[in-house]
Amino acid sequence: MKTRFIDPGEFQCSAVEIPLNGAKGLIFISGQLPLNPETGNVIPYLGGNIKGTAKHQTERCILNLQIVLKKEGLSLSNVVKTTVFIDADEYAEILPVMNEVYANFFPEGGSEGSYIRKPARSVVCSKIPMEGAFIMIEAIAFHA
Repeated sequence: MKTRFIDPGEFQCSAVEIPLNGAKGLIFISGQLPLNPETGNVIPYLGGNIKGTAKHQTERCILNLQIVLKKEGLSLSNVVKTTVFIDADEYAEILPVMNEVYANFFPEGGSEGSYIRKPARSVVCSKIPMEGAFIMIEAIAFHA
């Protein structure tokens, strides 16, 4: 089996494609931090407003996932599994906000272009490996 590394750009984390039985295969996208793709800086803490910060950081993580997917001609509809890492110190405040934002990007439904099912998801309490970041999201996508 031959793997192919995908370089998503200067500020996004990497991805790797694992072929499956001659098909394109699975794309494993490493943890996306809430980095502004133009500056490489973490979306800043909104002084005293962890919920607002969590909203913006969750949006940025998912938008960064979309950047990596788009480079492969894919979209969020190809995602079959995500793992969301939330800062353990702020977990209780961040989780409901993250859930709300996540649901906007991964809606359920049956209409054209929307999800029939959401991807499987795990949420992990963790220490995020970048100062100022409260959320990190990794994903697995299927490339048919």
